[in-house]
Amino acid sequence: MGPLLIWALRAVEDFAPDILAAWAENRRLHTQVHHTRASARSRAALDAFLNDLAARGAPLPTIRQPGRLVAAGTYIAGLTGATAAQVTNRIQLPTWSHYRDRNPGPVPLPTPIWGRIGGRPWTETIDFTEAAGLMRHLGTACSIVLSYLTGQRSGENRADST
Repeated sequence: MGPLLIWALRAVEDFAPDILAAWAENRRLHTQVHHTRASARSRAALDAFLNDLAARGAPLPTIRQPGRLVAAGTYIAGLTGATAAQVTNRIQLPTWSHYRDRNPGPVPLPTPIWGRIGGRPWTETIDFTEAAGLMRHLGTACSIVLSYLTGQRSGENRADST
């Protein structure tokens, strides 16, 4: 029980600020995309983003799905102010689909990492696709800490026990 409690406490005390900031940014990007309307300005911002990546030879943010690689449409749309449909339509063009396949990259959230393990950051970045899973892990860590510190037994802290 000791090692589990120690790591649960570390997650809550040391990593929670990073995870919560990443989750907030993930939600902000999703919300922005949901409320964005297509315009010539949003398309121009998307084109500028993609052209900048190509000029630098930088990787295109991508997500691996079973059997295929796709552009991180919501992430790119949120960063550029474009709509998800504009990103999808642009990436389907042969130039960009080939670029995606040759230059896949991570989907890092632009949030700082403050938590440390042995004096070094516990992660370099939190990926857009990791935020939800890390929030679940953080919730589990909180549950472990609260259950242990309040002395609850396993049957007392289950949601279905009444």
